This record gives sequence, structure tokens and C-alpha cells, in this order.
Amino acid sequence: VHHSANEVRRGGRAGHREQGIAIGMGIYPGFSDLVVIAEGRVMFLELKSKTGTLSSAQRAFRDRVGAQGFAWALVRSIDDALAALTDHGFPSRVREVRR
Repeated sequence: VHHSANEVRRGGRAGHREQGIAIGMGIYPGFSDLVVIAEGRVMFLELKSKTGTLSSAQRAFRDRVGAQGFAWALVRSIDDALAALTDHGFPSRVREVRR
């Protein structure tokens, strides 16, 4: 699992300058928060809160990777993430917790 820091949250001139530097170094607008690579498979996970929405850049990224045959999922919880990974055939060592 790889987390990609893909935006600068600082405002003003300093934030604008940092974002420009980050883009120059290869940060890709809309790139997913997590990339999972296992057993020859790749999946992109976009993490959002219960009410979070995708930006236009994130929708475009989702469409581009999907067109290339890669798995992509919007997840709002650990359960969402585990379900998405399972649905796409990723192995897991997580065992269900009985409550």
C-alpha cells in the first residue's frame, strides 16, 4: 500500500508556490490517495468522509485508470476499503471480528 501526498493545503502565495513545485515534481491532479499493489494487481483507493465528494480531477483520474483496466474505488470506511479489495480479488489477512 502506498499513500501519495497529492495536494498542498496551505493557502496564499506560499501554498500556491508549493503546489506549483509539487506539480513540477510529478504530482498528478486527482491521483488517488492510496495505491494497493499485490500479486500482480493494482487498485486505486480514493478516501472520502461520509459526505465528501470527488473533484473533477478525481473523476477524470478514475475514468482514465478504469479505461486502462485498473481497479478504482471510492471508500468512506475501513469496511468499504476491505470490501472493495475483496471484490477485486485482493488477498487479505484481515479476519472478521466477532462482537
